[in-house]
Amino acid sequence: MSALLPAEAALLEQLEVKIERGFATFTEVGRALTTIRDNRLYRETHRTFATYLDERWGISRARGYQFIEAASVVDAVSTRVDIAVPVSNEKVARELAKADDPVDVWETVRELNGDKPTATQVRAVVQERQQLKNPASDKQVAYLRSIGGQVDGPISSRTASKKIDELKAHRICTCATCGQHWDRETRRGL
Repeated sequence: MSALLPAEAALLEQLEVKIERGFATFTEVGRALTTIRDNRLYRETHRTFATYLDERWGISRARGYQFIEAASVVDAVSTRVDIAVPVSNEKVARELAKADDPVDVWETVRELNGDKPTATQVRAVVQERQQLKNPASDKQVAYLRSIGGQVDGPISSRTASKKIDELKAHRICTCATCGQHWDRETRRGL
């Protein structure tokens, strides 16, 4: 551990006051924690940032980084001039942080759900976009349809695999001799 310069000690004190004032104002807390971490302002009393978070604030390293990530996303979204409604909820900001382009996701979610979208609505848009990055192959889609699965529009490879496994577990059996698939309900080959 090393001593802080007077200016650093004053900065640390100001930042800690912001944190004490409100875990409710997550953006201020996230920005304050970012500055403390980036400038290693915890070094006089703690060896690591994680130890500082735990001993000074009683929060885990993961929780501290959630604040930092949420504030970062809010800052990215609010720097766009054409976005009139800022992100005002930490859960929403954390879901936005999972997106490759949080600004675009925020615009889409607001178009679909109005000016106060929920974290669940944001998560749905983020997941939909992530699924479309790894689409199911034509072979997967054809097989899924052949065993009775419904495919309405684009589907991810992971979702197709899960649906195939579910259908196979419930309806499909395989002949031990020839390896052909049979539908248990109709007793017909597939």
